[in-house]
Amino acid sequence: MIPLLTIDHIPGRQIEIVGSGLIVEHQTFGLNVVRDLLAGFTDFFGGQAGSYDSLTLSKMQTMIDTVTRRATQEGAEAVVGIQVLVRPFPAKRMSMVQVTLTGTMVRFADERHHSQIRQEYDGRRAPTAASHDAAVL
Repeated sequence: MIPLLTIDHIPGRQIEIVGSGLIVEHQTFGLNVVRDLLAGFTDFFGGQAGSYDSLTLSKMQTMIDTVTRRATQEGAEAVVGIQVLVRPFPAKRMSMVQVTLTGTMVRFADERHHSQIRQEYDGRRAPTAASHDAAVL
């Protein structure tokens, strides 16, 4: 399984963006009447809405699995800058939630390519446009 990281880099590694870089997974799902009823009691008496939490976490895990599979198919070795947005989706007499997961697909940079860039920048050679053909973070 490839790493999904909330940070925008991988400590000690050079990375390159894969393809467009952006990966997005989005789902809207209903919470159902029973969960609404249980959450109403939780709201009245206080406490944690476990029925909502378990459903949301289950959906997020499905989204993580989907992003991992899609990124691997694109040739990514990691996804960085992961952000998850969970928000209510108002609908008539329905409780719905939207979950959006975004990140940047990356692969580990070729060490030979980066040793060339390091040589260019330590003053021995001037950098050239051709040496920067991949997006390096």
